[in-house]
Amino acid sequence: MTFMSFVVATYGRRSEVERLLASLEVAYGRGYEVIVVDQNPDERLVGPCTRRWRFPLQRLRCAPGVGRARNVGREAAVGDWSVFLDDDCRVPEDYPVAMRHALEQSVTGVVLGGWHDERGRRLARLDREPGSVDAANQWRRVSEANMAVHHSVGIGFDVRLGPGSGTPFTAHEGNDFVLAALAAGYPVLYRPDVCVLHDLPPDGGSVSARRTYSYGMGLGYVLTKHETPLRERLSALVRPLCGAMCATTRGETGRMLAYTASFRGRLRGMWAGGRLFRCGGHR
Repeated sequence: MTFMSFVVATYGRRSEVERLLASLEVAYGRGYEVIVVDQNPDERLVGPCTRRWRFPLQRLRCAPGVGRARNVGREAAVGDWSVFLDDDCRVPEDYPVAMRHALEQSVTGVVLGGWHDERGRRLARLDREPGSVDAANQWRRVSEANMAVHHSVGIGFDVRLGPGSGTPFTAHEGNDFVLAALAAGYPVLYRPDVCVLHDLPPDGGSVSARRTYSYGMGLGYVLTKHETPLRERLSALVRPLCGAMCATTRGETGRMLAYTASFRGRLRGMWAGGRLFRCGGHR
């Protein structure tokens, strides 16, 4: 019986995928399979995916788009739970056992795990304490790098969001999925103690303005798509403006440009969502 199906959507990477598979090999335990959803136009993953691993492995192909790839992987999964992992993460040796224990406690719905880098550093914005997830606190609890979804959850990822989607909304597909699951009445649990290993993203001073703009567009779109309260949308616009002003006073040009691009992206994403200043939504 297969309890967990690890689904890895990947594009443009080989060594990272091989490293993830190797970490799953070390952590191997019974009751799981691995599904690699390959969005590459070439055959770079033939070697890693045809190697003899201790776990069952499927390699599927689909057009680019992380949401589309995750949906394809989940549809092919035979496990009770589909566990979505970033293609550039690794799993510690105790991860499958820890995740299985968390899922057995949850029974159904969605379980959000945590992550840290090799030195134990965590993303500052994420909560440290476990608990239930709602529409307000999910912004501090969702990480696409480590997310489990029960087979009974009858929604999919929005293919218009995330890397490779062909739209300007290149981030926050995980928040979108969780908000949709909550709206449909599925329970969502946060377990930051069940961690994968993932490098921390670069700080604001070394992220390109183009990237922060596209991430901002994703956030703005998701905020309006789910009709979040007006105060949350306004707060999402004020924060990068304040950051840009602080960076300007300190002479940090790179950070100022990144914060400004984030503001512009969030505003444009909200406008694209069509409900920039419409009141209502989750309370």
